[in-house]
Amino acid sequence: MLEGNNKRNNFMGKIIEIKNEKEFVVETLDKNNYIIVDITEDVIFEEGISKEFQLGNIIMFETIKSLTVSEYPVQYNVTKILVNEQDKEISIDDRETISGFLGVFPDKVLDRNNKEVTVKSKDTIAVVLNEYDINYEYEKDDKLILVSEAKEAQDDYTKHYWGFSVNGEEGKSKLEFSLINKEDEIQEKIYFSINIINLTLPPSINVCK
Repeated sequence: MLEGNNKRNNFMGKIIEIKNEKEFVVETLDKNNYIIVDITEDVIFEEGISKEFQLGNIIMFETIKSLTVSEYPVQYNVTKILVNEQDKEISIDDRETISGFLGVFPDKVLDRNNKEVTVKSKDTIAVVLNEYDINYEYEKDDKLILVSEAKEAQDDYTKHYWGFSVNGEEGKSKLEFSLINKEDEIQEKIYFSINIINLTLPPSINVCK
């Protein structure tokens, strides 16, 4: 059974089989799916992402599901590689878990214990806060763009995720979250500071003696 579908999805998993340098099999992190990844000339690599794929690497990729078959592994058209790192390098934090909810892989994560970050333009920032029967509302400046939002139900609270894309030039940006109760009153404010840097080096200067 074949069906057409142009929906874009992000997947994250571990390389468990390498067929050749341009084709390999990925087991998703939830261990529910196996996906054949075919790296064509049209695949885009995010800045700084390695083009060398090794057994055991954790990768995240964007796909267009243009062809579905009734048996595994499923074949997808891959459009972009977002992450390609050794497992030991990425398992030290929970960014892969956050990406499963937001659909984007965050470069930095902000929460109650981490309220300041330094990033580059086009980086993605995730904010993670716990809500107990009351909600957070945010205010931001125009250097940040909301790209995704999700919630995860826990036993006695909700974990709320926001994903912001940095879309500003070098300088300071800020995020302000207000905890709003059922009476629409502000119970608390949390402030996050974002320092946007430009990593482009200035041109060299030749000094004549």
